Amino acid sequence: MIKKLSSWQEIMESDRVISTAFLDNWNEEKSRQQSKKKEEAPDPDEERWGLYDERGNMVTSFIAGPTRLSYDGQIIDCGEGHMIGSLPEARSHGNVRKLLHYVMEEFRSRGYVFCEFVPFSFSFYRQFGFELVARNMSQKFSIDQLKDFKCTMQVKQVLSQRDTDIARKLYETFILDRNFAYLRQDKDWTYRGSGEFGERDWFNKDKQVYTYLFYDDGGKARGYLSYFFEPGPEGPFTGTMKVTDMVYDSPETFRNILGFCYGLRAKMLDVELVLMDDLDLALVLPECSEKIQRKVEGHITGRVLNVEKALSLMKQPQGSGSYSVMVTDAFMTENTGSYQVSYQDGKAVSVEKSDDTTKTADLEVDETTLVQLLVGRADLEEAEYRTGTKVNANRKTLEKAFVHKTICIR
Repeated sequence: MIKKLSSWQEIMESDRVISTAFLDNWNEEKSRQQSKKKEEAPDPDEERWGLYDERGNMVTSFIAGPTRLSYDGQIIDCGEGHMIGSLPEARSHGNVRKLLHYVMEEFRSRGYVFCEFVPFSFSFYRQFGFELVARNMSQKFSIDQLKDFKCTMQVKQVLSQRDTDIARKLYETFILDRNFAYLRQDKDWTYRGSGEFGERDWFNKDKQVYTYLFYDDGGKARGYLSYFFEPGPEGPFTGTMKVTDMVYDSPETFRNILGFCYGLRAKMLDVELVLMDDLDLALVLPECSEKIQRKVEGHITGRVLNVEKALSLMKQPQGSGSYSVMVTDAFMTENTGSYQVSYQDGKAVSVEKSDDTTKTADLEVDETTLVQLLVGRADLEEAEYRTGTKVNANRKTLEKAFVHKTICIR
């Protein structure tokens, strides 16, 4: 049996199952108190599901919920998986598969297009259609590398709700040009004093975050920068500038923000920030190679829940034309089929699905490759290196349809 959990007793048992699955400390009394609070004031972003064995015991639980993500210039409804776990004694019985399938079908029925998830094992969750979509990269470098950048814009610290609202507008415009960014909610843009808005990052709750707005000569806001100070090993007075958020409307604004960062060199010895990996700082900094420390951040996967809807919303080539895609989805079989896409001037005019899989389509892919093509993690040429991908015809059109796109998961 699978059911959505609502009572505090069910929520508490879900906590126990997941804590046990991940070998995490579980405090029964603390869990009881928190579960009662969640029953009294449910979090709209958190839904819990439980799978029960034949004796009526919960053996697998999934914490998930709704979210809204950017996709080719739009904001769309999607699902988000937070955590799923099974008790050790209940493993190897397909329980995770059953529960995931149930919830994915539920999300699809609500009209969600994709589901985002951070798994503990990529290979395990690929069998359920989840594939890597993140392309964010952490880059750390000496602040002295910014000496040639100048900040000529007017800079103002965020110190009110009005300032916060300006930052919010900048962010919501910024993400429309980037895929899979979260549309943050009102609580994330609530000014709470001392120059901060929203909740602090879970891993840096003790850090003061500073946010600055950047204005052009005409008084128009062009971007903002948020960061906190991380003391270094040399002592508490110098360390690293850890950028938590950076929004800019142009390369000029980006360069101005870097110039502002250089002005903090008396205390900040290094700068660390996360950018899309298609904006490599080696292109703009004087020293590259080992002078920039790089590491991939945010190993986030995505899954397409509704292929027809995803193709309908996807940005299409300019001009007019058509192409067909044969999709094989072994986990959500209703996605399996041949899709004929007709487009004009960047938009889909029609997407028609046929369950006849005997007719040859221009492109053949499975659901994991398709999600990378849809969001722009891979282009057509890269997709051909993946097992199961086959281009049969209409290559030029397919190359225009499936291109690299900027992905920014925040």
